[in-house]
Amino acid sequence: GAADPGLVTGAVAPIIGVQHFAWGLLNDSWRARVDSLPPALFAAAAEELVGDPRAVDASVVGAVYRRICPGLIDELDGPASLPLISPRPLLVVNGELDPRCPFPGLMNAVTETKAAYASEGKTSLFRTLVQRGTPHRCTPEMVGVVNRWFDETLRPARPDTALPTRGHLDPNTWIEL
Repeated sequence: GAADPGLVTGAVAPIIGVQHFAWGLLNDSWRARVDSLPPALFAAAAEELVGDPRAVDASVVGAVYRRICPGLIDELDGPASLPLISPRPLLVVNGELDPRCPFPGLMNAVTETKAAYASEGKTSLFRTLVQRGTPHRCTPEMVGVVNRWFDETLRPARPDTALPTRGHLDPNTWIEL
């Protein structure tokens, strides 16, 4: 027989990876991302574009993004691509102080994604958790909450099992958006 249409067979849970590259360029929040990549990449681009390998700025970074991943700051950027996961279950986990995936840029992607889930009538399938005081780091707490969420999402409910990510998160550790 056919699979039960109510059975969830897939779910997505990115940890510290949701961002809005274009927002970073427009709001001078691109440096942490650039510093995580080979310096020669941006120096060579600055040399080619403006004649000075030290003249790395938002326009140079944007040009590099366009060349190495066309669409990264347009149709593939977080606010455009993350909503495409709807209506599949999605949990986004980020650090509050993550300089590579800054909180305001994350919020743009979350806002667009919430709208996509609302339009499908599936708001309960999208959650965003931000770990307080956490930089760009995948913490044991993040892994734990993602593993519990996968269990809750992909396994049938067991009456003797608490649902630790549904209303049971420590508000001193987590911000739920």
